[in-house]
Amino acid sequence: MKEDLKSVGTMAAKMHYYAFLNEQDVVEDIYSLPTVISDSKYIEIPTNDQSLIGKKYNRTTGKFEDIMFYYAILDDKDIVTQVVALEAKVTDPKKIEISTYDQTLVGKWYNRSNGTFTAPPIHVLAKMSTGEINTLKADGTPEDKWLNTELTEIKSKITEVENGTPEVKSLHTELAQLRSKITEVENGTPEVKQLHTELAEVRSKITEVERGNFGGYKARFKMEDNQMMTEDWANNGKRLTFTFDTGISGYFPKMIRLADDGIEDYFVADFYIVRNTDGTIKSAYMDQDYIGFMPINISDVKGRVVKHGIDMEDRSIFSSEYSGNEAKMYNYGGFYFTGTPYKKQNSRVDIGEFSYNENSFSFTIRPSDTMVGQYTSIDFMGYIY
Repeated sequence: MKEDLKSVGTMAAKMHYYAFLNEQDVVEDIYSLPTVISDSKYIEIPTNDQSLIGKKYNRTTGKFEDIMFYYAILDDKDIVTQVVALEAKVTDPKKIEISTYDQTLVGKWYNRSNGTFTAPPIHVLAKMSTGEINTLKADGTPEDKWLNTELTEIKSKITEVENGTPEVKSLHTELAQLRSKITEVENGTPEVKQLHTELAEVRSKITEVERGNFGGYKARFKMEDNQMMTEDWANNGKRLTFTFDTGISGYFPKMIRLADDGIEDYFVADFYIVRNTDGTIKSAYMDQDYIGFMPINISDVKGRVVKHGIDMEDRSIFSSEYSGNEAKMYNYGGFYFTGTPYKKQNSRVDIGEFSYNENSFSFTIRPSDTMVGQYTSIDFMGYIY
């Protein structure tokens, strides 16, 4: 409902301001809307008072009260699973007191040595190290050699290649042999994530020698689509899927970033899926940052829209519409997928239900029936992290 409220196209002379409450009656966001809303989670306030975020609404007194204690809840690896607001101070090693109601900490790792929250380091996520896996001989029998020793030797040979040797065929042969050994290890060892990480580093080095450095991301892929929207799209929605190959066997992206391929600063969206140890999805959310057009009392105004922690399964994460008493076009990110809607009253398009896996990225487009016959205009570059 939160996203639907943001898409209201008809603007009245007076704006109404609302504090949006979570299940604990703690203010999560402030909205300015042109219409009156009757919903217990939306409390009307006199001004656009952003200082109310993080405060608790007392339904008895009708006042917003300061909450003295905010906590980041940690799992067994000290990774934040949620942020909560409590009315009383607690003493629990799995609850770390923080100064604000900062939901962006979810998924980060708490470093107990210095009291900071950062992206989880590899040694925290890994189940084992390459120093705990031995290599195998050609006949499949165990070899008295640690896998990290063999990886170090390969890295040393890569350094020799970088220092002047033009051919890397022998290096690729050894990498193929190592990959074969990993397959043998996988048949009897349940966790080899750290091993795959080491392999990715070796493969990245080879890529640098042959074609240049990839950069900070694992890989990237082109997303282009220019097809006509049909009545079936309007009635049932259209699921679009784009495939990619990281070159890393079994690698599940920590994040996928979409950026406008023409002017990357105009549209950026980051998608995150956090999985449990058994592979099921713990949370799926996205952050958005784009230039949009929002209608106000006088005329459409261009401005940057930034929002964090949006549910990836929402049906209308991005939208564009041509509606209202003055028939104005406005864009909440949908323009980057379908271009400007036809100038027909109540023309609208919604884009949502994003998801990804090890080798594909998908979402659903839902146009109104007045947009049937118009074409998509998708031109993104996807970056895999």
